[in-house]
Amino acid sequence: MRLLVSPMNLVEAKAALDGGADIVDVKNPKEGSLGANFPWTIRAVADLARGRAPVSATIGDLDYKPGTASLAALGAASSGADYVKAGLLGIRTADQAEEMMTAIVAAMRPGARLFLVEFRGEDDHVPIKALHRMHRAQAVREMEAAGLEFDRSWNGLPWQHFLVFRKW
Repeated sequence: MRLLVSPMNLVEAKAALDGGADIVDVKNPKEGSLGANFPWTIRAVADLARGRAPVSATIGDLDYKPGTASLAALGAASSGADYVKAGLLGIRTADQAEEMMTAIVAAMRPGARLFLVEFRGEDDHVPIKALHRMHRAQAVREMEAAGLEFDRSWNGLPWQHFLVFRKW
């Protein structure tokens, strides 16, 4: 098991690392569960964590704004995040999702990873409408079409796929 801790600032990040965090996940809960933090906070945490733990950063629960999404992803990655997380809360169609992911991927540096957490389309017991679920094979196809390569998965979530992709 690995421990992910989500600090909001440098003081919390130091405590997380001193406490044994395996991954430091910079976010700002004042802006929501995937609230984006400031680039200078991400940079300071990345500098502190260098050589000790990878750093992920959230860029928000996003509406359909591909330019904003790509700029936010570039900012997080340029600030030192090893992983960038984006929520597509305001996306209404498959075409919008594809355009958002393509924009985010274009902003990623080679070697960067993208985590996709998606409700399982294969499981009819998942308590969410089928419209909001995705089959694993479909997710892999769509992420590959956006310019990513499937890296690995983790099966520890009760209702979701947790898939990792890498930009080459």
